[in-house]
Amino acid sequence: MLCLFLFLGSCITDDEAGTVIENSVRTQIPDAVFEQFLVDQGIDDAVDGSVSSEAISGVEELDMTDIPVASLNGLQDFTALRKFLIRSTQLTSFDPNPNTQLRYLSTNGCVNLTSLPVNSLSLLDTLYMSNNNSLLSLDVSQNTNLKSLHVIADKLENLVLPQSETNQFIDLILLNTELTSIDLSPFEELEKVRIEDNKLGSLDLSSNLNLLEVDCSGNPLAMLNLANGSNEMLELMDARDTEVGCIQIDVGFDPPADGSWQKDAQTIYSDSCQ
Repeated sequence: MLCLFLFLGSCITDDEAGTVIENSVRTQIPDAVFEQFLVDQGIDDAVDGSVSSEAISGVEELDMTDIPVASLNGLQDFTALRKFLIRSTQLTSFDPNPNTQLRYLSTNGCVNLTSLPVNSLSLLDTLYMSNNNSLLSLDVSQNTNLKSLHVIADKLENLVLPQSETNQFIDLILLNTELTSIDLSPFEELEKVRIEDNKLGSLDLSSNLNLLEVDCSGNPLAMLNLANGSNEMLELMDARDTEVGCIQIDVGFDPPADGSWQKDAQTIYSDSCQ
């Protein structure tokens, strides 16, 4: 019997009767919890350390929330994957870059994850991160299609935002991080800025012409500039629990008194803050 081994365990067998049998190419899945999840989803048929590469090549979405995987080795062969969610306290490393079709990525509660490289994900438009307490730095400078970035309750100290002049960035949420500064001036199309409870000392939104919502409460702000020429579009604004004495606003604009704009009692609005 002649057996020719192909890539990742494919085998062509010629038996005594001359019958040729071709097994599918296999992707190794060393984490048994990961493979059990694939079995439960009907993608795999047994926990045996591998899965048919053909069976996973068309999978576009995986939700692995609360699946306690320690390794995602094998995910790179999910070549059509567009949406991926993971929450696991066991995961220590994860490189989604091989999954170049990803549009939506969410990591939640991956407390031992120290890095998240996403520089090759040119199609990524939504990135959600929360409670990844070991992740101190994030670089999305190459993700020029990114529209929405949410980072919540992470220990993030360094953030590099998209660097393209044609960026589509419209939605930014940064809650309870360690960030001390941020430059949002390149993002003219930005509509939502929620950056509560960080360590920001100043915030200049004068270049963000399409703002609809701003919440910068809970930051030790000494300067806040909202004078972007379109304050009438700003539906919600919250600058409470800051250290800012004067909020710069548009000339001739009178902030509404209906509660949609909030500030500390000692803070004033002015078109000429010094």
